[in-house]
Amino acid sequence: MRKRGVKWKSDKYSRFKYLDPRASAVQRKTRRAVAAGRLVKPKNCSKCGRTDKPIQAHHEDYSEPFKVTWLCTGCHADIHNAEKYGLDGEARKKKEHERDLRRKLREHFAVPLGSEKKA
Repeated sequence: MRKRGVKWKSDKYSRFKYLDPRASAVQRKTRRAVAAGRLVKPKNCSKCGRTDKPIQAHHEDYSEPFKVTWLCTGCHADIHNAEKYGLDGEARKKKEHERDLRRKLREHFAVPLGSEKKA
């Protein structure tokens, strides 16, 4: 049972709080503005135009909480990877492709359960 006056951290957002102390407050303001109808969340990505992936808000500057670029998860990851690791979209796609190939090879050559020969 929740004690009166105790605020619980949300695991979903708590891992991002160390990046910028203003980030969680700005994200909260953005979510509330969308819920209240003051900010309109489009159905498609503003960078690539995709509609089949979830759309996320990207803030270039946390001092302007309502200046938002709406991006799909892939484009949003491209921007943050470019900032963090210096990877552009093509480099990230190449790394993902290599990771998928390694996973498929492991799955292909793995011995299925129950198929081992018993001596």
